[in-house]
Amino acid sequence: MYLSAVLLLTVPLLLVPGLSAARGWSLQQGQRQTRSNLAADPGCAGRQEVDRLTSQLLQQTDLLNRLQDRLHVLETSLHTDTPPGPVAFHVDFGHLPYHNVTVLSNSSCKFDRVLINEGGGYDPSTGQFTAPQAGLYSFSLHVVGGDHDGFTNLALQTGNQTVAVAFTEGQRIDSNDQGSCSAVLRLKQGQQVRVILEYGNPLIWGSNLSSFSGFLVQADVDH
Repeated sequence: MYLSAVLLLTVPLLLVPGLSAARGWSLQQGQRQTRSNLAADPGCAGRQEVDRLTSQLLQQTDLLNRLQDRLHVLETSLHTDTPPGPVAFHVDFGHLPYHNVTVLSNSSCKFDRVLINEGGGYDPSTGQFTAPQAGLYSFSLHVVGGDHDGFTNLALQTGNQTVAVAFTEGQRIDSNDQGSCSAVLRLKQGQQVRVILEYGNPLIWGSNLSSFSGFLVQADVDH
């Protein structure tokens, strides 16, 4: 009886430490599992962040590729040969009545009425045509002699080189005498062509009876 009582008292005492140990082990396991979960969560969040950044990078790469394709198209269009704009002019003395016009020796003849000036190459303030682009040009000069009994030589010049001459006698010799000339020139951009009095009487007939014109036949294309 006494022994049974002792055993009954002892067993719970033995069982209690075991129960405490089991509980301690369970808590330790739970803590380790929690730490494991906490450690796993940052990794999962990191993978999500990597996936998000990768997706953004792919989107930016796709956008960059499309922009590069667009840039290539624009660069190609810039290097594609396109027809040049028209270059043509026709000028005379139409602002003046039918009377003599004096052309100064070795000075550009300033035709003051501009009928057409596509490309803006002719300057009425100087009387000179400046090639807006390189290419093959055609020029024509027509002149009627003034009220005198001599002759007049007007020349087409580029630089200091005479390329064509229009000769005419004065009205007192031949009231219907007219002179014309033409030239086809290959000009660089910025080269100039003008009409000058090469020699002879400086008087020519004005209005629309004397004129100067030119146009671009074909532009040079840079490759």
